[in-house]
Amino acid sequence: MADKLYRRGKEYRQLRQYDRAIEMFDAALRDNPHFVNAQIMRGVTQAEEGNHEQAILDYTKAIQMKPDSAVAFYDRAGEYFSKKDFEHARRDYDQAIRLTPQDPDAWYGRGRAHFGLGENELAIRDFDEALQIKPDYVEVLLARGLAYAHAGDYDRAIENYSEAIRIRPTYASAFQDRALVYLHKGRFAQFAADRLRYLYLKAKFLSAVLVFMFFASVIFLGFMLRRLRQQPTRTP
Repeated sequence: MADKLYRRGKEYRQLRQYDRAIEMFDAALRDNPHFVNAQIMRGVTQAEEGNHEQAILDYTKAIQMKPDSAVAFYDRAGEYFSKKDFEHARRDYDQAIRLTPQDPDAWYGRGRAHFGLGENELAIRDFDEALQIKPDYVEVLLARGLAYAHAGDYDRAIENYSEAIRIRPTYASAFQDRALVYLHKGRFAQFAADRLRYLYLKAKFLSAVLVFMFFASVIFLGFMLRRLRQQPTRTP
């Protein structure tokens, strides 16, 4: 029964019916008080609904149920990080790495926590580990570039941003960050080129959104007109 309730909760969550999803996870936990995945998904759903403190409590309960749950530690770390509680985030990422040392997301997360704590060298080491596991992880390249830039090593920062752009040529944030480093180095032509590329990519995205909204409006208007034409008329 608990499994069925759990699956139903996940379905409600996908539909963004968060209150119903939580009801199903609660019911699953009443049926099986040690159902770790239901407790974790309850936390995920609470976080998506904006109830971050409750999400932390749910992840903590999941860890109490299963102290070797890397997922619970990782998810709780993310909640601490979003609160800028970098020390607690780092500790939870420590546990996630201990339990799943081949997870690049855990290394990336701890690197970001180190960076938030001002521990630049430790952040770079963790980003190195994440990239050893997943070399095309462009978000980590961007983060490592920022860490190098923060340390004043602009050449290495540029190398990281350039590698991210090579992997993902439409990565607007990489162009923006590289432009700022070029500006610091006084390379104004490269700064201008990257800044223009960034603006072009952002405008292209915005244009795509506007075009989609226009066509959606046209389709909706056509649908409404067709319905109006189909409305029955009354005769005296």
